[in-house]
Amino acid sequence: VFEIRNHTTHELELAFHPDPMHKPRNPVDLLLSPGKEGKNYSSHQHTERLFPGAALQVPSLLLESALQLEGSHLGSVWMRPVNNDENVSLFDFLIDDKELDLEEPVVCFSSRPVQLAKVVHESEKLFKAANGGDLPPEKVRSGIRLSCPIADGSDGVLIAPFCYAIEIRRSPLVNDLRSFSDSTVRGFSDAAEGRVKAESQMAKPQPKSQKNPKTDATHGPVAYTLMLHPPIIIENLLPTQGRFELMHATRKSVLWFADIQPGEKISVHTVGLDVPLLLLVNLGFCRTPIGEGALIHHGSEKGVPTTSNQGGLKSLGKAVTKGTKQIGKTL
Repeated sequence: VFEIRNHTTHELELAFHPDPMHKPRNPVDLLLSPGKEGKNYSSHQHTERLFPGAALQVPSLLLESALQLEGSHLGSVWMRPVNNDENVSLFDFLIDDKELDLEEPVVCFSSRPVQLAKVVHESEKLFKAANGGDLPPEKVRSGIRLSCPIADGSDGVLIAPFCYAIEIRRSPLVNDLRSFSDSTVRGFSDAAEGRVKAESQMAKPQPKSQKNPKTDATHGPVAYTLMLHPPIIIENLLPTQGRFELMHATRKSVLWFADIQPGEKISVHTVGLDVPLLLLVNLGFCRTPIGEGALIHHGSEKGVPTTSNQGGLKSLGKAVTKGTKQIGKTL
């Protein structure tokens, strides 16, 4: 029913538990409170490793265990990147920050889980919003943003979030009652089909006091795929190396930077999608003018300039178009 796919560049560790209030075991917790694991954590946590490009099915025992709890639960999933030598490059920006003085970052499990029951409930809301009509897969996609706290491995102090964007894909939402009726009628003989149609024509009209069958309709079984992505991917398609920076559009503070080689692609996990972002480029012989930048994400903060009033900020498309015209004038 539920499949999880890793579309990142690093290995993931997933923790499963039927109770959404469960607290996953983290390396930082064991570091700060050695020998107290049994008092603070449940022993029923199940973990799995998920390599880049791989997929796994959510254990059916998780769903069964969650159904036995009080309330409407189907189980929960927490995630974090695996702390190994191969994933050190993910934290180059934090390690290079001299103010942090970070030597060994440790990433904890996500501060909140993906609750599978809420994913299912969202399908019901989408189906009712369509008045019980069939919905194709591209109309029922949604997303979740999760962040994993990054801590200093020496003292356990929290430093920054490690973010993921989770894309939820669903199989088509099909009216269960209509699909059952259609398949039943197709299985009848011609005589039986005629009798069914005759009986339906003789049926009394539905009183106004009864509920609308469209709003009370239910959809058939749904297959879910949770696709884990980095929030931002930056690819250098230029023929030369450049320094790329992500800046907070309103606070004017640099949130991330990296030197990217030609053709190289880097995933950015230490910047979330809840803030407006500007992209700045420095190629050595030319760079983004001071005070300017390409607005690549509006974010969800209040007071962020909209498309009609961007406060001097350029969207990525407009910035590229203007830059192309200026280059054409100088040739």
